[in-house]
Amino acid sequence: MPVISTRMERAMPRGFDLRDIRKGLGTFNRRNLFISSGWAVIYHSSIVVTALAAIAAFEYVGFLSGIAAYFASILWIARQQRGLELMLHDASHGTWHRDRTLNNVLADFLVAIPMLQTTRSYWESHAVHHTQFGSDNDPCRRRFREVREDLSKQRWLRGIGRYILGYYAEVSCKPVAILRMVAWHMVIFGLPTAEAFGTGTALKVWLLFWFVPQFVVLPPLRMIAELEEHDYDNCGKTEADCTFTNIARLHRWLIHPWQDSYHWIHHALPAVPEYRHKKLHRFLLKHSASYKKSMFRKHILGAPENLPKGSSRAAT
Repeated sequence: MPVISTRMERAMPRGFDLRDIRKGLGTFNRRNLFISSGWAVIYHSSIVVTALAAIAAFEYVGFLSGIAAYFASILWIARQQRGLELMLHDASHGTWHRDRTLNNVLADFLVAIPMLQTTRSYWESHAVHHTQFGSDNDPCRRRFREVREDLSKQRWLRGIGRYILGYYAEVSCKPVAILRMVAWHMVIFGLPTAEAFGTGTALKVWLLFWFVPQFVVLPPLRMIAELEEHDYDNCGKTEADCTFTNIARLHRWLIHPWQDSYHWIHHALPAVPEYRHKKLHRFLLKHSASYKKSMFRKHILGAPENLPKGSSRAAT
């Protein structure tokens, strides 16, 4: 098997000891632009189909069924938007293509701009999380402390509000980003919908089936995800000690739809595309003693714990 690249080995943070199995890891570092961009198109298409299905429920099934379909649809759409954000996170590490320009241009068009961001601005903030992990400069640690403080005092709305504002401030959300997002949605979704059903209907559909999921439903999902990835207040000596793998089915289905639940792997080997994380997770459970000793979270907002012996199959 190919040996893990020198770049990957040199970039591995302190505390993630995978030297005993460096042979074989290189196969997980391969990029595939068609997989990354193709899944982004699939996620966008699924959002359109979901919105059409909910509208059809109103038209042909009945008002109450339509209401139920709408709430189910915005949860699913928020889940898909969460996937688009995670694809952006993935692309910010250069995992779509080795050519950074091509990597960023495609990621901007397919996942970043429609989610009110750019690949470059996201990376400028996120790089600090990796290079200065756990320090006062770490933007994720700052959000973690603020949210934990509000939640501990049961200030739920304030906590979510501070989290939303803090998140978009960290990724450099400026007026030009809003204009780019509006222009993208007008061209891709707005104009075709307005041509078919009228401008007023197009605006209502966008507000109900994109704006509400992105800015009302998605933030709590993202907040839960970030709260569960690390525990900055109880870190050990290394980054590996407070980075967790979240393996509950609801984690993988709703909170981390783009395999971002294997967060220990991401911090150990950030150059590995996230769509390969599940396969790499199974490989490490079989071959890596250090990975099997790492902490896993088996319930939403549950306490991280070690896997019992013989439970590797349940973690996949």
